[in-house]
Amino acid sequence: MSMIEKNELVKRLEHISHNSYLPEQDRETIKDTISVLQSMIQKDFRKTVSSVEKLRETISGDFYIVEEVAEMFGISVQSVYKWIKLGKIHVEQFVAPGGTKYLIPKEQFKAPRYQKQIESVKRTKEALARVKPVVDEPSDLYPVTAEDDMEELDVK
Repeated sequence: MSMIEKNELVKRLEHISHNSYLPEQDRETIKDTISVLQSMIQKDFRKTVSSVEKLRETISGDFYIVEEVAEMFGISVQSVYKWIKLGKIHVEQFVAPGGTKYLIPKEQFKAPRYQKQIESVKRTKEALARVKPVVDEPSDLYPVTAEDDMEELDVK
């Protein structure tokens, strides 16, 4: 029984336990059952949190996520998924609440063929960071502001 199903059962039992037509002994039994279920839910929750924390540690240490690889190579996330589908990069899959997730081992990117591209992307990003647009006033960004200006430029 999943955590969600247990929560739903607790809600139903709480509703039933407020029924004044039930004998007191039955209401007490229902309340005891609710306590046991809530204890199970808390235990499941702690177990889930622990698993997520272990997964985070694993990811940060030995793996990249898809978004990090996209950033590293200067490509889109969709391109990374395409690389995965084509077998250009190796991944480890795991099932998560949102669907299948991919963990990409960092080790494979130490190969020289990847290093050249990664360094190229880094240099490009550094160069772009040094280039700043020259704008004297914010209005210079949008020089055409009135319909008369558009007519003057023969734009409609």
